[in-house]
Order: sequence, then C-alpha cells, then structure tokens
Amino acid sequence: MARNGPDGSAVRIGALVPLTPPGWVEAGRHLLAGLETAAHDVNDAGGIAGRPLELMVRDTAADPRKAVAAVDELARLGVAAVAGEYHSVVARAAAARAGRPRPAFPLLFSGHRRAHRTADALIGIRRNPVASGSFTPPAERASMPERSAT
Repeated sequence: MARNGPDGSAVRIGALVPLTPPGWVEAGRHLLAGLETAAHDVNDAGGIAGRPLELMVRDTAADPRKAVAAVDELARLGVAAVAGEYHSVVARAAAARAGRPRPAFPLLFSGHRRAHRTADALIGIRRNPVASGSFTPPAERASMPERSAT
C-alpha cells in the first residue's frame, strides 16, 4: 500500500497494543477496541481530508523490545502517528525510539495514566488531555483514595 501522501492513500496510524501474554491482554483488547471505534467513526465521517484512516496494529506483548521494533517498522511503513500501549515501560521505550534523533511521528499514548506521564517526561512535552486519555483499571481504582475536585 502507498505511503501517506497527497495521492489519496490512507492515513496510516500505528497502534501498539499488548495482545498476548505477558502483557495485560484484556487491557490491550479494550485499547484496540477504542482505537478501532475511533478509526471507524473518522472513516464514517469522510476520513481525514477525504482519505480513509487505516490502523496498523502491532502486538507488543508488553515487551519494550517488541515496541521498539514495531516503532521502527511503522516508521518504515510511513505512519502519520503511533497510538496506544498500556504498560508504562513499553510506552517509555516506544517514545524514546520515536523521539531519536528527531521525532519520526506524533505519539498518542492512550493506555494507563503512568504511560502518559512517563512518555511525556521522556520527550519533554505537556500533552493535551484530549490527545492522551487515560484508563485506570477497576481494581486499581477501587484501591485509590477519594480525591477532592479542588
């Protein structure tokens, strides 16, 4: 398939997702479902400048080495951005790889809130919360103290 470009080809978005153990497979499936829903909604609305959005999913299995290899592969395939990953150690490795020597593409981490903080600190940015939602697993949420809105 053609690279992203003015020729009307698809806008490719890489998706780093833990789909096999030892990664948290359930979280990975939920993350992927959200990414697929978003891509479907964008495509139903006419795509991006008339071009369809295409997800290029790569299973990290929560392994930072697999994430780095996936980032390299996705860069060669011409993705416009990379989204996903749930595990902070994997997000850190992906961000480091994508950010050197210069950012190859935007990183949109949409997994656990620690993944955002880790990746953001590593690449030195403050991310718009719309671009980096977070998910706290129910078991962790249940153990968290109530926080005031102030």
